[in-house]
Amino acid sequence: MNQQQSRQKELQELTVAKVELTSGDRSGLVYTRSSKTSALLITPRVEALQKVEEKISILKQEERR
Repeated sequence: MNQQQSRQKELQELTVAKVELTSGDRSGLVYTRSSKTSALLITPRVEALQKVEEKISILKQEERR
């Protein structure tokens, strides 16, 4: 898998995560991890959503280059 395909896959995964964070019951905490090898941490949903949106924005900027 090349770098562009890898970014596209990550963008799709983040888009799904964003949908899951913004649908249904949006109260409470969620489990997040900063990398694939890190431990899960309890995180406020708003904070998790902000991180997902930031990563989506970065990936979209990289695609435009």
